[in-house]
Amino acid sequence: MTTATVDDKQRVRLKNVKPGVVLAVQENADGTITLAPVKADMPEPSPPAGLKPFTKEEADRCWGKGSKHELDALESHCAALPVPPPEE
Repeated sequence: MTTATVDDKQRVRLKNVKPGVVLAVQENADGTITLAPVKADMPEPSPPAGLKPFTKEEADRCWGKGSKHELDALESHCAALPVPPPEE
């Protein structure tokens, strides 16, 4: 049997459990706690039928070919903005 310590945010790290797994918690009369994985009832989400990503040809057909001057100016302006340092 292994032990685990609860941190100040009431979290316990379990080595053999992958992130995102949902566990059911059962508090027993003798003071022990039982954890059991919960199986999702919903299937994996899938994209709506008939939708697919645009190809370059489809995008050109919808929005027209050629240079988009206003978008080029916006892109160059955004590229010139300073990049903030990463937050810790």
